[in-house]
Amino acid sequence: MQNYSISELARIFKITKYTIRHYVDEGLLSPEKNFVSGYYTFSETDLYRLYQILTFRKIGYAVKDMVDCKIKPNT
Repeated sequence: MQNYSISELARIFKITKYTIRHYVDEGLLSPEKNFVSGYYTFSETDLYRLYQILTFRKIGYAVKDMVDCKIKPNT
């Protein structure tokens, strides 16, 4: 299984790193965090999860709505 950096995900989806960090802060993504370096490592599951989040955003869901509806990882 391949791992991705936040920069790689941002480039793949053409969004900013800050947008991805916002989704992490809201609990919509749950990447592994290297506590020594502070960097996030995203799995292929996170990649698919981010695709879902962006699809929901495109059809009109707000981030708050996704958080309130428990649209979170592993649910």
